[in-house]
Amino acid sequence: MSIAEEVASATSAGRRKQYLLFAVGDIRCYVELTRLNSVVPWATLSPAEEDGLIGWLNYRGSRIPVFDMAKQVLGEETSRTLGSRILLLECSGLQVGALVSEAFAIGTEEDIAASGMERLDPCEVLTSAIARLP
Repeated sequence: MSIAEEVASATSAGRRKQYLLFAVGDIRCYVELTRLNSVVPWATLSPAEEDGLIGWLNYRGSRIPVFDMAKQVLGEETSRTLGSRILLLECSGLQVGALVSEAFAIGTEEDIAASGMERLDPCEVLTSAIARLP
């Protein structure tokens, strides 16, 4: 089952809290599944002229702005590899994409506690960048 399918299954099953475990550069992070709409593989993006955007994703008939989380958090660009993923979230009423280095598992609170991961909510990180969108 793909990460996107696991997200859909876990959020609809009404189970105890679960989290997407992902990486931004070398930082291992997590976000509650209920924050996510979907996780999609790296895709070709339409060019963006807006400051802070890496491009626009055409996804199911919508044009979604995509931001590079490593650029926002670490000041460096995400290496685009087969493991790179775009997290789709609704932030401030707008559907946005957050490019991360890797989305590697669905985990529980026990997984997070055992691994020492950092909570990272892309919407909180992207607040000012989203506010600058036209």
